[in-house]
Amino acid sequence: MSQHEHTTPIETFLDEPDPAPGSPSQGSTAVPGFRSGPAPTTTIVGLLGLLTTIALLVTQSTDLDIPWGVVGPVAVVGAGVLLVVLGLAGLRGQRFRG
Repeated sequence: MSQHEHTTPIETFLDEPDPAPGSPSQGSTAVPGFRSGPAPTTTIVGLLGLLTTIALLVTQSTDLDIPWGVVGPVAVVGAGVLLVVLGLAGLRGQRFRG
């Protein structure tokens, strides 16, 4: 008799049978609804990129000199504030949806 004959089998989640397709499972959750249309955050980031590109093209093609040392930090802070406002609006919207 070897020492491996009296070992205890280890049960894993893979050993459990799958629930039948029609039967309700214990951990079933409702499927969240999705809004149609463009995502607002992605749209705003895209618009910020477009505005930056336009500003760079205007700067390079004309004698206009944009003080990037001032405009850059203000734009970054403005984008941060905008993201915070969008996040708060999203949290408020989730509260009303359920």
